[in-house]
Amino acid sequence: EVTLDADSPGIQHYVIQVAPLSGEATTQNNRQDVYIEVLDNRQKILLLANSPHPDVSALKQAIETNKNYQVTTAYINNFNGAVRDYDLAILHGLPSAVNNASTVLGQLKSANIPLWFIVTAQTALSSLNQAQNIVQINGGGGNPNEAKADFQRNFSLFTFENELVQNLLTLPPLQAPFGQYKAAPTAQVLLKQKIGTVNTDYPLLVLEQASGYKMAVLCGEGLWRWRLYNFKQQQSHDAFNVMMSKIVQYLSVKNDKRKFRVNMPKT
Repeated sequence: EVTLDADSPGIQHYVIQVAPLSGEATTQNNRQDVYIEVLDNRQKILLLANSPHPDVSALKQAIETNKNYQVTTAYINNFNGAVRDYDLAILHGLPSAVNNASTVLGQLKSANIPLWFIVTAQTALSSLNQAQNIVQINGGGGNPNEAKADFQRNFSLFTFENELVQNLLTLPPLQAPFGQYKAAPTAQVLLKQKIGTVNTDYPLLVLEQASGYKMAVLCGEGLWRWRLYNFKQQQSHDAFNVMMSKIVQYLSVKNDKRKFRVNMPKT
C-alpha cells in the first residue's frame, strides 16, 4: 500500500515500475502508468468586513480548523474578487453608513451565494433591513445592549450537544444595537437576547432557508470575547470552533437537487 499526498488539484501522473528479474521473457509488463484526478472540494468562504475587527480573526481561525474550509478575508473598500468563486459570504459590519455594499450584495444574490450578516456598530440598520428580510431592526442610536445568548431548544435546522448548549448559556454578552427587533415568521431563531436578567423575544442569531436560499443574521458583535472566554474556561477553543463550524456548514452546504435517486440494498 502506498499513500500519496494530494498537494494540488488536477490530473496527476504516477509511474509504478518494478525491477526486472533475471531470465524474464519480457519486461514490458513491469511498468504501469496511473492517472489520478485530484479534485479541490474545499468550501470557499468569503469573510468581507467593513473595517478591521477582532471578530474577523476569531471567525477565520475557528472556520479554518476544519480543513474542508478555505477562508478569504477582505475589506469592502478594496475588494475586487469574483463572488461566484465562493460558497458562502460572511459580511461583518456591512452594509455600513460609509459603504452600502450594494454592488457586492447584488452580485452575491444574483449568484445565489448564501449570506451571513454580522451586525456591528458600523452597520447601517436601514440598509441591512433592505438587504435581508429574516430580521428587521428598527430604532438604533444610543448605547448598544449587552445581550447574552439565550439558546432556543425548539431550533431544528441542526443539533447542538448538551455540553455545547451549556457553554452557550455562560458566554459573555455581545454588543447588540439598541432598538426593536422582529424575526420573520419563516425564520428559525437559534439564540435570543438576554439583557441583564430579562429573557427577551429579540433574536440574537437567526437563520432561514427561503426557496432554497440560505441566510443568517447575528445581531451583535464581540465573537472574539466568546473565543477568549472559551479558552479561559476550558483551555481550548474547541467549543467556539464547533459552534462556528456548525453555522458555516449549514449555510455553505449545497442542496442535493438531483431529481432521481436509486438506493440498492447491500448484498
